[in-house]
Amino acid sequence: MANKFVSTQKILCEHLGITQQALAKSWVHKEGWPGKSKRGYNVQKCMEFIRSYKEAQRLKKETGPHADLKERKLEAECKILDEKLNILRRDTIPMDEHLAELAQHAAIVKAVFKQWIEQVKAVGGVKLIKEANRLSDMALARLRAMIGDGEGE
Repeated sequence: MANKFVSTQKILCEHLGITQQALAKSWVHKEGWPGKSKRGYNVQKCMEFIRSYKEAQRLKKETGPHADLKERKLEAECKILDEKLNILRRDTIPMDEHLAELAQHAAIVKAVFKQWIEQVKAVGGVKLIKEANRLSDMALARLRAMIGDGEGE
């Protein structure tokens, strides 16, 4: 997937899940920060920079009071950034998008079964028609159960 670019720091912050104040205070002045190019801010590179920096901080093994809490917090933040990066790279997709795609496929399957039943009826035979209907109903029920709440209808 091509990298996503945004034109302003405000939009970048929305994608990164941080405030503009946090961006200005904590990130844009750090060495290696992927600044604004002609196309704008590269969301993926900025997110990867923050994730790498936090992972490096986590690995420093701080000592002192609350060091274990700080480490767990940084680990959780890194996991969140990993998920956001996976979505940006299209390695994973949001559940609602996945369910919408499943619903589209279910509609196609349902249409195919409907055509199949019509063909079986044209050929004839009560026993064959009943068996075709049973198989069709069973397959569609399984499909509905996979998608949930009959969204594939």
